[in-house]
Amino acid sequence: MVHTVNYEPNVRTIGKQNTTVCFYYTPPGDSIKEENGASEFIDVYKPSLKITVEYNIAASQKVNVEYYSGENGNLVFYHYCSKGEYTNGEEFFYFNDGNPVKIKYIATDPDKEVLEKYRTPDKDSGFAKEEMKKCAEILQKHGEYNAFLFNMVKIEKLYK
Repeated sequence: MVHTVNYEPNVRTIGKQNTTVCFYYTPPGDSIKEENGASEFIDVYKPSLKITVEYNIAASQKVNVEYYSGENGNLVFYHYCSKGEYTNGEEFFYFNDGNPVKIKYIATDPDKEVLEKYRTPDKDSGFAKEEMKKCAEILQKHGEYNAFLFNMVKIEKLYK
């Protein structure tokens, strides 16, 4: 199943910014609540299996982000890709039980002169302080996106 959210704010110095967020998730299970001889079925949702975020940070710069969760809802993989006139690179973060296990950065167009350069180390352990901070931010955003999905489901049912 999928829920999609599109929003188009007008951001200072960027102009119109288009953002699309897609939540891919399994159909909900249900729980039965019986009270005063009446039965009520309550949907039980699991966190998204995949979340995609697409947006522009300038007319010439596009960003795509993907979050992949394991069966328990914990983040297992994060992918960030930025292409355009300012940066051209990708970031890959692999997690196990909320801890980073591998981080990889690659330049997708190393010959193009850009404002920011991506490095290409492949680290398996001993992550730097700034990388651990980035991992914490990624995990926090993943949690906030799942909370947003659960709130969307609640809002969807307000008049049903």
